[in-house]
Parts: sequence; structure tokens; C-alpha cells
Amino acid sequence: MKRYVINLLVLAVLLVSCNESLEDTYSDYAGNGKIRYVGKCTELDITPGWKRLSLQWKNSMDATVDKIKVTWSSDNVKGDTLLDGNATTFELRDLEEGTFRFDICGVDKNNNESLTLTNYGRPYTEDHEAVRTFTNVITKFYRVGSNLVFFMDQWNDNIIDVKLKYTDVQGYEITLPLEEKDFTKNFITLKNVSTLPTDSIFILREGKLEGCPDTIRFSPLALSSTKTFTSEFESAIRQRYGFSNQTEAGKLDFDNFIDTVKVLEFDYDITSFEDVLYCPKLEKIVLGKNRYLYPDPKYRTKADSSILHDKSRSIKVLDKANELVGLRIERYGKHYFNDMTINYMTDLGYSTLPAINCIPVAEVDTIRCSIEDSRADKMLINLLDDDPTTRWETTILSYLRSYTLTIELKEAKNIRGIKISQMLFDPQLDSESQYFLPPSIIVKTSMDQADWKNVTYTEENMLGRGSGEVTLLPIAEGSREVRYIRVTVYDQMDGSAARVKLGDIVPYY
Repeated sequence: MKRYVINLLVLAVLLVSCNESLEDTYSDYAGNGKIRYVGKCTELDITPGWKRLSLQWKNSMDATVDKIKVTWSSDNVKGDTLLDGNATTFELRDLEEGTFRFDICGVDKNNNESLTLTNYGRPYTEDHEAVRTFTNVITKFYRVGSNLVFFMDQWNDNIIDVKLKYTDVQGYEITLPLEEKDFTKNFITLKNVSTLPTDSIFILREGKLEGCPDTIRFSPLALSSTKTFTSEFESAIRQRYGFSNQTEAGKLDFDNFIDTVKVLEFDYDITSFEDVLYCPKLEKIVLGKNRYLYPDPKYRTKADSSILHDKSRSIKVLDKANELVGLRIERYGKHYFNDMTINYMTDLGYSTLPAINCIPVAEVDTIRCSIEDSRADKMLINLLDDDPTTRWETTILSYLRSYTLTIELKEAKNIRGIKISQMLFDPQLDSESQYFLPPSIIVKTSMDQADWKNVTYTEENMLGRGSGEVTLLPIAEGSREVRYIRVTVYDQMDGSAARVKLGDIVPYY
């Protein structure tokens, strides 16, 4: 019974001692005895808004708290303020980009401070990555005389208001609202737009961001004068015409070509023809002229026609180019549009190989391959006979290889190019050869085997993959003195089988 009473007394003492909140009062019995601390704030939350941060917290129950002190800092900003002791919110506005640290504490009338409560927040500003995800509205545009032609982004529920601000040809400032129906239309033409380079076009945007409570009025977005070409268009221009915008010096020549070109030729698979509208003086595009297919329809394959992956986008641009600058299309074969009819497109049948003089095999000293292949080595001579019914083919292996073929002429010759022929096969009888024809080739020439030059403007050249198809690789400068020809070609893979097949490699003059 005595032990039971003692336990009750201990429990009573513990209950009394717990009456003081642990988060408000801290005790220390060293020195002069009990020390009382100011009650601490709790549960500090920070909500980011547009160039602002909103703070919310809970105060302690300590009646001695007279003020709430808020201190903040970032890389280049520091500040503090004292709030009423009952305050539970605070907002910091007009903030620049950065992560802000906030410290909050209670302060009594003697300026004693509680332990601090810390949290971090980052406001939404123009430099916030979430802001950069908000639609720019116009995804691609063209200045065609006094016309502004542009593709639009997709509408989304975060868009509140969009306007286009520009100057018209009379010098009046126009603000044009763009609505959801315009986004759905996707491709817009705006007429009578000033052509003066000093008259900018601005996109005015208002909307919301995920996680931001504010409606944001974004800074006006000026349309850049920089043209955004697709990589395939740039590659086609570089291979066919030798102009590249990869360097500052080259960019000037590339831009001049785009500004003055009247005829463009395209021969191989491409995603879109959308960039032709960047060419203000373009009169005609020619499709498939340089793909020389074997004339007998018996050997037709699916690879005979070049593919246009985005027909819808391309036709929108081509129709507009026809309307605004009178663009016409000449097409050989069934390239790009198959059986589609376009009223400004003329079909010219299959392209015919022009007359060329090929160097006969008798004027070749040797041909050798960098990889020894007893089966393929016996066929190397077939590459020189200008006959697509004969071929060079490598032994099947399970891994890919690259081959360097070196042709040495008996004496130096002035040539105009290299004729590459795919092997001729009957697709009704031979279902595998199609998969082993090379889609590209690297050809260089030399006089001494020390200094090698690309045959064309580019190192690697596209090849048509039709049965018996011929590709002519003209010398970049027109003609060249040549003694050695070096060709690099790669295995192709079909399932687990790797090999390559090729018809001819013949220099011509």
C-alpha cells in the first residue's frame, strides 16, 4: 500500500511539470536556476506566386510574445521586419529569381527572441523553368512580303488571353486577339503587316502555371528574325548545293542562297517541305529528278519512292507558297505524294539517266578491300564493270563491319563524278537483297593517297535503294584530276544477319 501511494505522488508531479508547453518554455537549473525562453512559432509554409512568396505559420501560446520577427535572404537580397505578435501571415513582393531563406521567431517586450523556424521558397519569375514551359503561341513563322504566315501551338486550359501586337503597312499599331478557334485552325496568314525591320511583332500572353495561384501577365514576346530550319532541309541544301550554316562565314552564304534561290531540288526521304516558304524568290521545286531507277517496271520495289512523312504540314506550306509567290512543283516518278494530285504540280514520269562516259575496267589497275573476305574478294571486279546485274556482296556474319574499298587507276584521269549503282534484283524472286543495300556511302579521291578530298560537298552521301538504282555523285568543283578513289560502305542488318551488297562504283567523265 505504501509503494502504491508513492507511485501516485510521482505521477502527480510529472503531470504538473508537463503543464508548460515544451515548444514554448525551456528550463535549465544550472547557475541561477530556471531560465524561461520566448515561445517558438511552428508549421511555417511558403507558397510561391508570381514574383512573390506568401508565408503562413502558427504562433505559440506564450502570452509574452509581443512581435513576430521575419528575416529573409537570397544571393543578393537581405531583409527583415517586425510584425504584430498575433500575425500569422506575411508576403514578400517584387522578387527577382532566386531561392529565399526565411527565419521566423517570436520576440517579447525585452527583445528576447525565441528559437527560429526556417523554411525556403522560390518565386515564379521569367527565369523559372516552369515559366519557359508556357506556350509561346507561335511555333514557326514566315515573313513573305507584307504577309505574316505562322503555325500555332495547341490550345490548353492554362491560357487566359493571347494577343498579337504589330504595325500594319500604313504605320498603325494593331492589337489582334487570338482565340481558341485560331489555335485549332493552326495555320494562319496575317496580311498587311509592316515590312520595316524596326517594326517588331509581339505576342502578349496571360495565363496560369501549375502550382502558382496567380494569373500571370507574361513579358511581351518579340518574334525573332532568325529562321528556324529543320535539320533535314539544311542537310538537303548542303548535299545538293554545298551551302551550310554551321559556321558564321558559311551562314552568310547560306542565307544569301535562301534569299535568292529560284529552284530547289529534293530527292530523298524528308519529314516536311515547310522551309521552302523561307525562300522569297522561289519559283519551283523539283522532286526526285536525281533518282535514276531501273527502267523495267518488273524491278519496282517499295524503296523506289521517296517518302514525305508530314504531308499535311507540307501541303499547307506549299499551297501558301503557291498562293503568295507562285510556287510550282515538278515531280519525277511517284516521289513524296504517291498518287495525290496537286493543281500546281506537273508529273514528268521517271527520271532518265543523263549521258555520261564511264571509265572502263581496263583502265583500272587494282581494287582492294580493307577486310579480307575470300568470298567477297572474288566479286570486287564486279564493282567496276558498270553492270548492275553483277554485284559485290560480303559474307553473312552476326555483327556489323565497315569496309574501305580502294580503286587505283592505271593513270590519272580528269573525272566529273562517281556513278554508284545498287545491285539489280527481282523482288518477286529475291526477298532479302533489299535489306542489304547501303543507304549511304562515303567517297573520296586522291592523287597520292596522302591528301584525300570528298567527291561532293559532304563526306557522306545518300543513295537511293531501288533495285538497280543509280546515284550520280558529281565532283563538287565540276571536275578533278584523280588517280585513287576510296569508298567506305557499311554492313546492313536484317534480323541477326549482317552483310552489304552493291552493284557498281564507276568514275565518269
